[in-house]
Amino acid sequence: MGLPRSATKSLWPLVALTVISWIVELCGLLSLHRSCGGHEHRDWYSFAQLPHATDCSKVLRYLWWVVVLEFPLVVAIIAALVGWMGTAYNALARYRMALIGLLATSLALHMWAANVALNLADSDATPYLSKTEVNRARVTLVGFALTSLFTALLMIALGDDGDDAAMEPGLGVREPLTTTAL
Repeated sequence: MGLPRSATKSLWPLVALTVISWIVELCGLLSLHRSCGGHEHRDWYSFAQLPHATDCSKVLRYLWWVVVLEFPLVVAIIAALVGWMGTAYNALARYRMALIGLLATSLALHMWAANVALNLADSDATPYLSKTEVNRARVTLVGFALTSLFTALLMIALGDDGDDAAMEPGLGVREPLTTTAL
């Protein structure tokens, strides 16, 4: 079953919002990473509640993986929509199940990263750092949370079979089974 042709038009706003939220999480993570290098109280990152991650570089390397993973997915969706992998409709119909699976993985990682950023943003920062670093963690949290939301909406939009869900190619409308006899 393919993606309805009308769905390709609804994907563009979602892709644009996903790119914007990805840029927000990237900038937030860059600013957190920048403050990590010269930070004299690296114990603040123990609030992330990750095992064996008391150093900020150990916490942030996991978050960088999440950010880097989203980029090729968005590029692949844009390439399919533009038609670089064939016509836009055929490319989306052909690769949409793979994209949905990869987006599901990205969604799970983004939700986890949002939780890590939330733990950092909600930490009692008074003895360790300035409010600027807490605000950087909040920006990162917003980026991860919005990217999670838009990734989930992309999965729903890509998974839509539209009005043709009851149609089999070349066979017409599916009839329900009326008997269980073989």
